[in-house]
Amino acid sequence: MNNNQLIENFIKENDFDKGILEDSKINSTEEISYVIDKNGFHKNPQKEYICIADIIGDNINGNKTNNLLNELQSLFSENKGNKYNIRSNSMLKYTSENIIQGLSESFNKEPISIAEVKKDKYIIKNNGRHRCALLKAHYLKELSKCKNEADKQNLKSKYTIPAEVERLDVIKTYSKYLLKLAKNKFHTQEELDKNYIRTGKLIITDDNGNSKTYSDEELVKYVKSMVDKIPENELKNTIPRLYSKEEYFKEYADTNLRETCIEKSITEWSKINSEDKEKTVYISREREVRNND
Repeated sequence: MNNNQLIENFIKENDFDKGILEDSKINSTEEISYVIDKNGFHKNPQKEYICIADIIGDNINGNKTNNLLNELQSLFSENKGNKYNIRSNSMLKYTSENIIQGLSESFNKEPISIAEVKKDKYIIKNNGRHRCALLKAHYLKELSKCKNEADKQNLKSKYTIPAEVERLDVIKTYSKYLLKLAKNKFHTQEELDKNYIRTGKLIITDDNGNSKTYSDEELVKYVKSMVDKIPENELKNTIPRLYSKEEYFKEYADTNLRETCIEKSITEWSKINSEDKEKTVYISREREVRNND
């Protein structure tokens, strides 16, 4: 990223640590979860209060900013030929002391739009990149000065703001993922009412053009009828690893996939990996004892 004098001045005036800004990664959905990136469904948006620390990325296609410093440099500019980059430059005048108050009216007039990508972690969906970048910068500056856990909790409260939140639709997301493992060709589409609001049902169309609409309960039942068709390698390795990595998938499997081949595979994988971990710990302790002798 080329040097941006506007941001250089902003950093100097606010006494930001450049290293902290560079270390704050801006994630894409794919980096956070490949499964959710390719299969994710979300529920209708609702107003919630979210801490800026829990907004960990954005879904802008082709976004290569990678970290918060580059994000700031890409969002704010003195180049008058780029209206998107200069329209929010006035926000740079806010300090850590007044930024929440200064932006408070905008939270209601132009709500920040975010989508959940893992449990209680979010990406910016289509509105709010400028504000989120600035809020995160000021939050990190103040976080670096916190002396104890109480200070950190107070800071989180300060930087908890209203937003339009689309929660992850766990059942549809992981049901689609498992169905893709079990069968190759089908198309999914959320059912919408006459006002284009999600009804909570999913339409699945097979490769012959036959469609069926599923409630969540019906969808889970359908998934359970198909899991035996999932290839063995996916059952024994991919799915258990996902279970150990993604909290929402763990909840999905524990709730909906009891007494299936998936539960069996997860149990076997967990046992093997638990034993391997115990062996590794034992060997490490033995070496430590020998070295101490």
